[in-house]
Amino acid sequence: MVTSADIQSTLTYGYVYPEIKAHPNVSQAQLAQLVFDDVERLYGGTNVSDAFTTQSEEETVNKVVEALGTGIQQTALGLPTVSGKTIRFAKVNPGGHYELNPDTYQDWIVNLAIDKYALGGSGRIMFFLCPESDIPEDPTEWPKHSDYVGVYDIFAYSTPDECQNCKALHEAGYKVGGTVYLTKPLIKRGIALIGDEPEKYLKEKLQVRAYSITTGDVYTPEMLPSLELSIQSAGYDATPGVHGPGRPQRKEWQIHRDVTGGRLKEASTT
Repeated sequence: MVTSADIQSTLTYGYVYPEIKAHPNVSQAQLAQLVFDDVERLYGGTNVSDAFTTQSEEETVNKVVEALGTGIQQTALGLPTVSGKTIRFAKVNPGGHYELNPDTYQDWIVNLAIDKYALGGSGRIMFFLCPESDIPEDPTEWPKHSDYVGVYDIFAYSTPDECQNCKALHEAGYKVGGTVYLTKPLIKRGIALIGDEPEKYLKEKLQVRAYSITTGDVYTPEMLPSLELSIQSAGYDATPGVHGPGRPQRKEWQIHRDVTGGRLKEASTT
């Protein structure tokens, strides 16, 4: 039997990715850039950090609009303008405009882990950025709420004792987990991505709700003792030519333990 550990090269079975095969007789550096461009064309760059590696100010604006959505002009930010690598939004607030550049950009995420069977079957864990009182009681309204920012879906058997593997996982307290990105919602709200402002904002506004698709039950974090959350951020090194063909390198993730403020359980680092 052949396993993945036995196959360390696509040449073993004569397989080659079409994006590589499409560019014969080029150098390794050229191939890397061409493949990167193909992947971008096929799957799109949807991170605002991609805008810092463009070759023109017009392309930078297009990347920002692509990442944040064409409806950005209807928000308080308005359409961006660019000067060098600084992206400026005509934000309507007492503080004036809102700016992003490679030094002030950071991605923000919330990682979560939870007992797979905590919701009594399949369910959803949903995140909001708003006062707790603003969350509708009806969970069917949650995805349509203006302050809903992301979801983690759980697929689980509602009666794990009827499945030998499910029963074993249930008894072992098996956890599942994932990531919800908070960067774009923060930008759309005009919240700085560095300094004290994002931590203060998330500590005040980040809300979590869950509901079971199987039973219809609704849960707050306090009702889910196995739920763990970890708020993290990381910037980028966008120095041209340092990390390959026009691609920024993510810096080390930093954990923000104070964000949960005792309301939400912080994930263990072990």
